Amino acid sequence: VFEHKFRRFHLENTKRIVTTLGVVIITADALLFGAAFAMARWGSARFSFTTVVAIVAYVCIVGVVSFVSMWLGQNVQALKTSGAKK
Repeated sequence: VFEHKFRRFHLENTKRIVTTLGVVIITADALLFGAAFAMARWGSARFSFTTVVAIVAYVCIVGVVSFVSMWLGQNVQALKTSGAKK
């Protein structure tokens, strides 16, 4: 499906751009999450082990949800394709 939607563009370039944008967005989101978490501690913006653990857990959750969503999307498309052939 991805190949079909972006066939007029170079597929490898499109994948590289989408991956880069995803990493940049998740990194920026993690930094903003960390800043908000640190400021929620009564205005304290100092380094905290709890903040680092929370950021790592947050990024892991975002990553797992993203990969599960991609996996489910591919399986749904495969089911639609196999159902159409019958």
